[in-house]
Amino acid sequence: MTFFTYLCTFLLTFSCIAQTKETKEDFINAIHKTFVDSSFNNYLLFEESSAIPLDRNGIARLHKELSQYIPDSTLQHLIDKAFSDTLAQKWDCTLINSARCISSDSTHHLLSGVFGVKINPKWSKRRNRRESAKQLKIQREEFYGRTAQERQVYYFSRPIFDNTNEYAIISMSYVCGNLCAYGCTFLFQKIKGEWRKVAKARCWES
Repeated sequence: MTFFTYLCTFLLTFSCIAQTKETKEDFINAIHKTFVDSSFNNYLLFEESSAIPLDRNGIARLHKELSQYIPDSTLQHLIDKAFSDTLAQKWDCTLINSARCISSDSTHHLLSGVFGVKINPKWSKRRNRRESAKQLKIQREEFYGRTAQERQVYYFSRPIFDNTNEYAIISMSYVCGNLCAYGCTFLFQKIKGEWRKVAKARCWES
């Protein structure tokens, strides 16, 4: 085999690897069913893919709660990458299965259950207050009359991968109204070509 043939084979292999590199949307498609309610046909996803929130206490908790599931050096590498991952990005929702992306304004309106009231300048203040109260009541009844699928918004951070693409960490949470929320940072490991959830840390609930 000539040098030219070797070179072409190498370039072709490198090109294939580059083309099959896993994106953050690919990862979400692979793991979202481990967190999203299994009864949902589709789910509302906040459009911004934020960084994993980390401070000194959060880093300490990750070490404490995940160290038994992953080599220390690999965990530290993931944490270092997460800590430096600060760029604002959005999901490419056309590539995420079953997700319906929702903007910041729409999320606020949905979760507050209040879409605003209309004031009629021709009415008295007393009548405007009365009519506003009616509008708010209708909006709240409509909000709480929705199914969980229609009023539960999911927030996924960008996944952070180690250099071998064997481990990944991601923060996932959902909000479904006032005092209705839950989230954790999850550790995934790729086993026989499939991402599997192996541990969670820094869980919170309200």
